[in-house]
Amino acid sequence: MSLGSGSEEKARKNIQTSNKDGTWVILCNCHLFEDWLPELLKECDTVRDPSNMNVNSEFRLFLTARPCNRFPIPLLQYGIKVAYENPKGLKKNMMGSLMKYDDEYMNKIDYNGVIFKRLAFGAIFMHAAILERKK
Repeated sequence: MSLGSGSEEKARKNIQTSNKDGTWVILCNCHLFEDWLPELLKECDTVRDPSNMNVNSEFRLFLTARPCNRFPIPLLQYGIKVAYENPKGLKKNMMGSLMKYDDEYMNKIDYNGVIFKRLAFGAIFMHAAILERKK
């Protein structure tokens, strides 16, 4: 669910019912509700409490947010963080691979050159992405 004005109570109810049912909840744009994040932290503390036997083991809570200064540190420590960053050297890696082959080589392939060019581009793109992610 996307957090918007007045959606705090609905989010709280979703968390409470999902932790009993064992379903998943995704709260999007948590950075927009910095004032509500301490209450979300309390809900997470309740769910994480080992003495709370009502929490289903299949329950998962996902939070999406942009970087913000007031995001509670314990919420960050409780979960697994996944960061998405645009690859910075992708173009450089692709150009390095593409420069090894000239147009004459690419055009003299005797079987359907268009398919070969598409396959070569796909392989070079995947290789460049892997090299970038390896860094």
